Amino acid sequence: MPNYIISDYLTFNLTEGATSLLYTKLREERGLVYDFYSEYDLFADLGYLQVTIPGIPLSRLYEVISLTEDILNQIKLGEIESDYFEKRIKYYEYTIRTSYRSMFSRALLEAHTAIKGSIVEPEYFIEKLFLEKLYDSAITSNFIKALILPN
Repeated sequence: MPNYIISDYLTFNLTEGATSLLYTKLREERGLVYDFYSEYDLFADLGYLQVTIPGIPLSRLYEVISLTEDILNQIKLGEIESDYFEKRIKYYEYTIRTSYRSMFSRALLEAHTAIKGSIVEPEYFIEKLFLEKLYDSAITSNFIKALILPN
């Protein structure tokens, strides 16, 4: 389950909150987009990370793609300062604890992780998050782009 937890934390840092990597680069620095989200899943020997960025002006589409790939490459190559990840741990803990307060959310997490091989409580995410493993198992392959353009 540690790779699942690392993926969860990396996805969190990519898109969650006003200090996330995408928010800082795409929204604050460039004013390109107002919304984005990501999701991931892991399987025995592979996984995926999907970043969705709706509402990109077509004239700036390739700029947004390039900036997003730059951020993913920085993660992949270990070029994001470890201080960034360490500073966001408390926020991550807070979101984990609050988002799994409801019985439905806890059941969903337990069902999803049980499919992966073991039931995980939200507290396990915090307890088993080892920052030194972030770069070792984060992003290990190249990116595939899929664009859905308006008519």
